[in-house]
Amino acid sequence: MKKIIIILAIAISILSCQKTEETPKSSTPALNPVQKQWGLVIEYTAKWCGPCGDWGAPTMHDLTTSSPYVVGIADHASGDPMYNAALYSSFEDDRTDGGGIPAFWIGDNKTTSASALTTILGKTATAAIDLNFTKTATAMTVNTQTKFFTATSGDYYLSVLLLESGIDGGTSATSDYQQNGTSDPNFKHEHVLRASAVAGKSYGESIISGAITTGKTVNKTYTIAIDPSWKKTLYPCAILWKYEAGSTAPVYKFVNCIEKK
Repeated sequence: MKKIIIILAIAISILSCQKTEETPKSSTPALNPVQKQWGLVIEYTAKWCGPCGDWGAPTMHDLTTSSPYVVGIADHASGDPMYNAALYSSFEDDRTDGGGIPAFWIGDNKTTSASALTTILGKTATAAIDLNFTKTATAMTVNTQTKFFTATSGDYYLSVLLLESGIDGGTSATSDYQQNGTSDPNFKHEHVLRASAVAGKSYGESIISGAITTGKTVNKTYTIAIDPSWKKTLYPCAILWKYEAGSTAPVYKFVNCIEKK
């Protein structure tokens, strides 16, 4: 009888251990912004635009692959199936395309100069962002933490945007996606701006204003709906801006950014 009891106790203990070991772990790591400066490249483009395929896309590729700490955003214009009217207008209202595309902004400068990006990357970050995310077939939930490394003041905005890369734009793609101006049969549309966590607003929302102490953190959570036609690599980026009303455009001054795939 004692042997039976001992055997049962051992069996219960083993099953209990197995149950504990099978408990799933969190898929969203803890947030920890590090004092690292990232660069931002915004390209106004379109699949019907010959110069966009000829030199715009190669320029975007060179800039965004020059460092692992660069966020690229391809904002597609009207007449393109990747066009988001509200977000294009929102970005363009403060960072003009100048009436023609391709057009580039690196941080707060309308330029294609690699040295402008190098200058940004060489700065000491005054604030930074970390993010994690979970994704289902219909939505992505993005958690962010923004940290200020120096005391400051002002009105700071946070954009959380959904981007898509790897969209076929080569000769085998459907005609509405084939990129004009390139002979590359394997051309892919990268960094395509799909959605904002704040509907219709590329510059997001104000997350803190007034006096800000050193080490101050701000946590936010956003859920972005996913269109079922977005079938390639979907990932979020977050951008921190300082809003300076009445200043020379852009009034949303670039501070820092991050992306994760």
